[in-house]
Amino acid sequence: MATCRKRVSDSGLQVIDLENDVMSVSLVPEAGGKITEIIDKRSGRNWLWQNPQLPIRRAADDPGYDRGLDSGGWDEILFSVEPCRIRLNSGEEYSIPDHGDLVGRAWTLEGATVSKSGNAICDLSANGNVLPYRWRRVASLHPEKPSLTLIYALENTGGNKLPFLWCAHPLLAVEDGMRIVLAASQKFLIDHATGLSIESSNSDYAWPMLPLSDGETINLATCFDTVPAEQPFAAKIFVRSGTPGVIGVHTAENKECLTIQYDQNKSPWMGLWINKHGWSGNDSAPYLNLGIEPSTAPCDNLANAMAQGWAEQIAPGELRTWSLDIALPA
Repeated sequence: MATCRKRVSDSGLQVIDLENDVMSVSLVPEAGGKITEIIDKRSGRNWLWQNPQLPIRRAADDPGYDRGLDSGGWDEILFSVEPCRIRLNSGEEYSIPDHGDLVGRAWTLEGATVSKSGNAICDLSANGNVLPYRWRRVASLHPEKPSLTLIYALENTGGNKLPFLWCAHPLLAVEDGMRIVLAASQKFLIDHATGLSIESSNSDYAWPMLPLSDGETINLATCFDTVPAEQPFAAKIFVRSGTPGVIGVHTAENKECLTIQYDQNKSPWMGLWINKHGWSGNDSAPYLNLGIEPSTAPCDNLANAMAQGWAEQIAPGELRTWSLDIALPA
């Protein structure tokens, strides 16, 4: 039987804990609905990275995402990852903040309970801040299995079509030997990279091999194990989603794994933020983490997505729904 309880953290934030015998999940409504823990209780592993430099916080006076809100865990990115300015067909212009309109502000707790079927439920919502919309995400933990489902709904409450991109934004804690498991030979694009001399950033590559300009290649699937520590780098890439849409992250010798399954028709790209001590936005030592991000578009900037024809469009009054399944081994 799964349980759902409310508590207050040491920093005074409300936390919702969903738990069964093998898995526990913690969510913070006041911090943009952030999921802070996905724990395999059998090993004690929290799969989500925690930033040792930045505690989880309520929104302040615009500290910026990198310097104030990049605390780790699982965020939701709506409209754009990069800050940008967009123009609607109506001529109205809007500025989209860094990492979108949902992070760093309080969501509304609609419900925290155990359903009749035994699932532990955390139901959160938010209304648009920059643009007119209604957002909802329901987290549902299976009563017995290590399986979490996230059910999303986005409604356009305004009078104009809204362009958008969405991606999940979980940052995973990385250790030596971890592998990224995706279908081989899927095409991928480089969005940006630091610490690597890439042959051509405009090329279509085949997962998992990334050619470098010196004739060497990096196997991105095993880069946390095989790339020397003295070669730090960070890269954001987009892999064309396979059929079905699924990604796994495995520890050394396949002792543990986390899998995300999603509808590849609604999220045709898998964004990967591979940060092997190559980047920090907080003037601290560069981080070691991995973002696995089902995405609607192969870029981080909504203005660029609109220019390239990659942006989704949601009509006035339209409701879009989708879901993700996050699982640990049974």
